[in-house]
Amino acid sequence: MSWKVLITARSFGMGDPWAKEALSRMGCLVEVVSRDVRFTEQSLMNALGDVDAIIVGSDPLSGKVIGAAPHLKVVSKHGTGVDNIDIAACSARGIVVTNVPGVNNESVADLTMGFIICLARSIIQADVSVRSGGWKRFIGIELSGKVLGLIGFGAIGRAVARRALAFGMKVKCYDPLLKNDDAHGVGVTPTTLEDVLQTADFVSLHVPLNDTTRGMLDGKRLCLMKPSAFLINTSRGEVLDEHALYEQLATGRLAGAALDVFTHEPPSGSPLLKLSNVICTPHYAAYTNEALSRMDKISVENVCAAIRGGKPEYVVNPEVYGGRD
Repeated sequence: MSWKVLITARSFGMGDPWAKEALSRMGCLVEVVSRDVRFTEQSLMNALGDVDAIIVGSDPLSGKVIGAAPHLKVVSKHGTGVDNIDIAACSARGIVVTNVPGVNNESVADLTMGFIICLARSIIQADVSVRSGGWKRFIGIELSGKVLGLIGFGAIGRAVARRALAFGMKVKCYDPLLKNDDAHGVGVTPTTLEDVLQTADFVSLHVPLNDTTRGMLDGKRLCLMKPSAFLINTSRGEVLDEHALYEQLATGRLAGAALDVFTHEPPSGSPLLKLSNVICTPHYAAYTNEALSRMDKISVENVCAAIRGGKPEYVVNPEVYGGRD
C-alpha cells in the first residue's frame, strides 16, 4: 500500500535535504508544503482529507482537524514539544504521535547562553548605536559570580547549567519533578520557584507547555524578580504573561528580557517589540544545521517505522500500542 505523506514543518529539509527521499524510496507519495504557507485550522482540515501521515511543525492539529483526517495513521512532530497536537484525539483514533526528543538540547542551550551574554553587555544596543553613527560605551556586568535561575531542569536546562558554570556563574534550579541529588551532583542548587525569582540575576525558562506551566509566570511572580534581573524565554510564549512582562520592563522594574517565543507568532503589534531592553528572535533556538538534520532524519524514521508495521522509536502516546513502552 502506498502512503501519502504531507510535510508541513517549515524547517523540514533545511538540515538534511535527502531525508524525504527515504519516504519516496518506500513508495510514498510525498508532498512538501512551501515554507511560506501558514496553516489555519480550516486549511489543515482541507489538506488532510487523503493523508496517511503528516510531519508537522507548529501547525495546530486540534481535535477538529484530526476528525477531518479519516486516513491519518501517524503524526510525526518535527521537534520536541507536542502542545500543538491534540494527543487525546489522536489516541482515541489509534493515530500514533511521535516526536524527536533531545535533538536540539545543545542548540537551545547555545542560544540561551548567547542571550545571557548579550543582555549582560548590551551587545545588541551597542551594535545599533555604532551603525547609527554613535559611539556610546555601554556599561555591562560580569557573569562570574552572578546567579542564574533555571525554571525547568530537564536536558536543556542541564545543558544551559553546564555553560553557565563554565562562566563562573552560580546556578539554581526549580523543577517539581527533580530529585535534589540530580542537581547537587552537577553543581546546581535545587530550590523553590519563589527563591529562583527573588535571588537570580538571570531567570531562564525551560519547561514544556502544559496545564501546570501555562501562565506560570504571571504578574505576581514577575514582581518577585529583582529590578536588576533579566528574563529569558526559549520554551513557549504561553508560559508567561506578556502584558505583565511589558509593564515590568517598560517601568524599569525589570532590567531586560530575551524572547525567542511568543504567545502569538509572529508577534505583530506586540508592545514588547518597541522596547529597547528586549531582544526578540523568531522562535529559532533549534535552527542549527546539526539540530535540523537530526530532526529531519528522526521524524522521517518515525514515519518509516510505522509504514513497515513496526513501532517508532519515539512514541508520545504508547497507549495506541496497548500501553507498551
